[in-house]
Amino acid sequence: RQTVNNNTVRNTTITVTVRDKTTGQPVTSGQIEITNKDTGVLIATGTLTDTNTITIPVNLPEGTYNLTVNYLGNINYTASSTNIENMNIEKRASTITIATLKTLDDTRINITVKDPITDTVIPNAPITITLPDNTNITTHTGATGTIRQTLTLPAGNQTITVTYDGNNQYNSTTTTYTVNFKKLESKITVTRLTGYIGENITLTATITDTNGNKLNGGKVAFKLNDVTLKDDNGEVIYANVTDGIASISYYVPNYYHAKTYKLSAVYGGNNEYLGSRSNTPLLNLKQRQASLTLTTSGDVKVGENITFHVTITDKRDTNRQVNGNVIFKIDRITLQLSLIHI
Repeated sequence: RQTVNNNTVRNTTITVTVRDKTTGQPVTSGQIEITNKDTGVLIATGTLTDTNTITIPVNLPEGTYNLTVNYLGNINYTASSTNIENMNIEKRASTITIATLKTLDDTRINITVKDPITDTVIPNAPITITLPDNTNITTHTGATGTIRQTLTLPAGNQTITVTYDGNNQYNSTTTTYTVNFKKLESKITVTRLTGYIGENITLTATITDTNGNKLNGGKVAFKLNDVTLKDDNGEVIYANVTDGIASISYYVPNYYHAKTYKLSAVYGGNNEYLGSRSNTPLLNLKQRQASLTLTTSGDVKVGENITFHVTITDKRDTNRQVNGNVIFKIDRITLQLSLIHI
């Protein structure tokens, strides 16, 4: 008599019991052979020793089999046999477990493929990781049965799908897993700057991650003495971040005073990185300087009129128009004339 225990690949056993056909008494010695009835190939063997029952492992791949169980006899009993018809061997189940590992620079997941019956890993298991945008990452679990995969996805809860393709021993399996991606820290810096009232200055900020890698995406706003810079329409002036740099050209209106201002910048972040605020270096604004050239109409006698001609230019920009008043003095004595507007 024989009994098939379990019917999955690498997990099938056949229990064989041998008795005296006439008396039913146990037959406790002899060899057992199990062969493929259709091909005659020997599949497994076992030996009865002081017992009439033996359980023999049968290592067969997926499929349907007809087997013959042969008792080869002993000094007291002749050989006998019995058949097992249409024994169906099925693939084993598989499971996927996923764990999230957090690091400062990235998010990694551990993916392990296991046999749930034996609780052992399945090495070199081919897997496919499908990201939320339907992009696939194809890899395998290697000799350890576990793969550590780095993922870079937008912040928030992101659901991925992991599929094990199966093989000739194991069925395929699919599982979903939600990873909470948190935004990483960013760093923004600006440097000390000197500028002049009434002309454009270039404000530049450098934006990186905590390791100094340049970031892309997001916007930066600049501030002077904690007041956000705006355009003529009252709209905040933003600079886009490209290759770690955000820069604007800002015209310093004449109502600014010649003094030092606190310069700062604010980064709004992007899909992967948190926003940040810069240090506060100084912006030194200087008053513009004029150059004055004086000429007269020539030599005159006492009691005659004299004409003074003044040419005033900007020292940094000779084409720039200079406005204001001119006061004339002779020997440090101010002439009693009406102020001349230029």
